[in-house]
Amino acid sequence: MIQNEKLEEADVLKLDKQEQNWVLLTILQLPWKDSVELNDEDRVFLLKKAVDVKKFIDAQQQQQQQQQQQQQGAEVQHEPAELAS
Repeated sequence: MIQNEKLEEADVLKLDKQEQNWVLLTILQLPWKDSVELNDEDRVFLLKKAVDVKKFIDAQQQQQQQQQQQQQGAEVQHEPAELAS
């Protein structure tokens, strides 16, 4: 669910508790036994923070991919003519 999909606050709050615990475990690295014991107020707060962290991670990964593509494009442009053909 988390790996290839965008994580939105409204969606994560609709998940069942097991899925919410998985979000807290995988994104915030909150131990499962601790996530099971959360009260509703803390659970909602941490799930919102998990969404923020996931968005930050996704933005960083996208920026890294863009930089790699730019570097690869620059390498191709600077390739000697005899290697380019």
